[in-house]
Amino acid sequence: MPTAATTNVRSGQRIQNDSVMLYLSMGRLRTRRKLNSSAVTSDIDPSMLHVSKDILESPELEAIAKHDNEIKTWVKARCLPSPFKKKGILILPVRLIQEVAEEVEASRADRGPLVETFLAMYEQRKLEAAPKLGSGYNADDYPDAEKVRKAFTFEFQMWELSAPGQLAAVNRELYQRELVKMQNMWSEASHQVSAVLLQEFRKLTAHLADKMAPTEDGKAKVFRDTTITNLTQWLDLFQARNLGDDAELVAAVDRARHLVQGINPDLIRDNDQVRASLANDFKAITEQVDAALVNRPVRAIDLEE
Repeated sequence: MPTAATTNVRSGQRIQNDSVMLYLSMGRLRTRRKLNSSAVTSDIDPSMLHVSKDILESPELEAIAKHDNEIKTWVKARCLPSPFKKKGILILPVRLIQEVAEEVEASRADRGPLVETFLAMYEQRKLEAAPKLGSGYNADDYPDAEKVRKAFTFEFQMWELSAPGQLAAVNRELYQRELVKMQNMWSEASHQVSAVLLQEFRKLTAHLADKMAPTEDGKAKVFRDTTITNLTQWLDLFQARNLGDDAELVAAVDRARHLVQGINPDLIRDNDQVRASLANDFKAITEQVDAALVNRPVRAIDLEE
């Protein structure tokens, strides 16, 4: 019979073998600057006063920020919750690599014209900012066009994470030590991923249970399509993201999938009996997930540990 340690190693090996590390980061011009406290009329000690200003108002820059947030949200929905502290690092299941890579590259291409539009309006936005900032305007706050262009970065990388194979030829003992560290890290990552997936799932089921239940005076709550579609979209991606071999999580997800199969938002809005039944069922699932989470504290894993 496999021991708990053996099960942990196998679970860690699965997540290591069936996923890659993904790094996605987008940079853009930052428009927040510190404002000299002496420019503020106040009896507050300057050492206790910290104020800032926006040097630009730019719908073009806002469009880039919206674009960046949308692709980050889309990618994160297909990745495993990251147990790592390093910002921008995610765990991507192998079976979703092609889909994610194609979407990210399309996003990179779409971003280019947005950046060019902003650059074309940059000087105009600077002129518009001067009267709005008044005495707070400082020409030195605005980098030249070349530096502004370089501020818009787009980084996307994928790589496998394993013990350095070259170490085996250099120092076998060191290689074995690093291999054990890597196995332990992935075993821990498997536990953390399952715990955070449970938390994601719990948030969705609790929200649905709450929206299905009536108000204190017995009236139906406002119900939007996204209450169901957000859950079904999460369920659709679950199989590809589930690399943790968590039987409790799988059972709860299967139960939720069965409950919403074939149910559309209009049916829920029009049928009080369906709403009441779903409220009870999803409340029970939420309580089941709560029990599973009790012994699963979530912490970030430091890549330098």
